[in-house]
Amino acid sequence: MQASYYAEYADIGAYDLFNSTFLFSNGVEANKLAAYDLAICRAFSYKLQSFTTDKSFSKLPYAFPADPPLPKIDAIRSRIASLSGIEPEIYDVCINTCICYVGPHESRTVCPFCKEKRFHDDGRPQKTWPYIPIIPRLRGFAMNTQIAAAMQYRHHFTTGTDKSCSKPGVIKDVFDGEIYKELRNKHVVVGEQTLSHHYFHDHCDVALGLSTDGFGPFKHRKQTC
Repeated sequence: MQASYYAEYADIGAYDLFNSTFLFSNGVEANKLAAYDLAICRAFSYKLQSFTTDKSFSKLPYAFPADPPLPKIDAIRSRIASLSGIEPEIYDVCINTCICYVGPHESRTVCPFCKEKRFHDDGRPQKTWPYIPIIPRLRGFAMNTQIAAAMQYRHHFTTGTDKSCSKPGVIKDVFDGEIYKELRNKHVVVGEQTLSHHYFHDHCDVALGLSTDGFGPFKHRKQTC
């Protein structure tokens, strides 16, 4: 990953924040990092937690010189991304966030709703959206012994090997829900093929949930869907 790549997307705060969280909580243990990499991570963590701008961050070496000196912010972002093993997928979106230019909209150059152009005159997209893939994130969780152990909660809760395990007639967790219980009694289906095992049969299986904000389908509205 080149520093110039992250210079172009230097305003992707969510991606920066995720990489920092990933490194310090889920993916890389501090005692396994080289001293210089650890210094880079600490500096990057300070920048995020103190909401320091790139301009202000660039002045820190003059006030607090280090030996060897830390790299510039673009190079720091590049190194953090390399350590985390996570790279965002960048998608073009409408400047008014009407659509994402993928699937049926992939070849469009004008938004079908607000009619705004997809690109500037110089060919750059007017607005982009970074997507952080779920699979590398789950791999990172599994690589950390503490997080991997915590992810066994579903299995222990469901099978009764946990103090707060599921009890008949009591709903105290999402895994007490009917949909989850129904899936546990169904065979896994991939495409048109039915496999021999059930959903969530293995203790390493991960149950993913989806939560979304409401949206207003009409211009003048008092309620959301």
